[in-house]
Amino acid sequence: MNSSSVSRRSALRTLALAVALVGSTTPAWNTAAFAAEPATYTLTINHLDRTGHKTADYTTHVTGVSGPGADEAVQPYDASGTTTVRLPKGRYLLDSALTTGTAANGTDWVVQPRLDHDTTITVDARTTAPVDVTPPDRSAGFRHSVMFVQVKHDGAVRTANLVNGTPNLRVDNAVFGPALTDRPGVVRDGDRLAVDVPLLADGDGHVPSSLSYDTASTTLHRNGVRVGTKTGTPERPGSPWSRGARRTGSPAR
Repeated sequence: MNSSSVSRRSALRTLALAVALVGSTTPAWNTAAFAAEPATYTLTINHLDRTGHKTADYTTHVTGVSGPGADEAVQPYDASGTTTVRLPKGRYLLDSALTTGTAANGTDWVVQPRLDHDTTITVDARTTAPVDVTPPDRSAGFRHSVMFVQVKHDGAVRTANLVNGTPNLRVDNAVFGPALTDRPGVVRDGDRLAVDVPLLADGDGHVPSSLSYDTASTTLHRNGVRVGTKTGTPERPGSPWSRGARRTGSPAR
């Protein structure tokens, strides 16, 4: 056997080994390279205090509700007041509690996102207003307050809550959208209108528990013209209307 034959067979074996290696590794590499990854977007959150300046005194939660990010739950934080997180596309519940550093000044609670593109949200304590609750017993002392928010979407339910140790709780908005609920809101009773307005409802038709009211006042307009104002006693708890204030408007004409 001459050296030329040995060299040729050696070269063929080397080539066969190289082909085997390529044949075994290429499919795995292709699988990894072309595996589809879920789309993610950047959520940037700016936190502003009551003076409009960035603050480090906040606690923010972002909770997935539906879509690819339904199982996400993050608590982003940065002392600069601006925090960034990447999340899968979907609908989220964002709630942020901003504190003033002084218990007497209370807490601002801002609840807002649907995330299908890079989004920047500003949590601004200047958008909040005080929550004023007076118990029937005027001599009762304050212990603590609790506020809940519930979001439903595509069959999923998510909640957020805030327990406050001072009476100065402020929230950004009690009504999150123009729509209320799918139950009848206005019922005509003879020449009168019974109007049910569930407070704290949102644009997706969610109705959290509402407080009971001693009195309620309704102003009725027709074609932009004021018809009249009626003040009365809402329906008592236990009735079909008890989750909101039942308000009796002026006579229908």
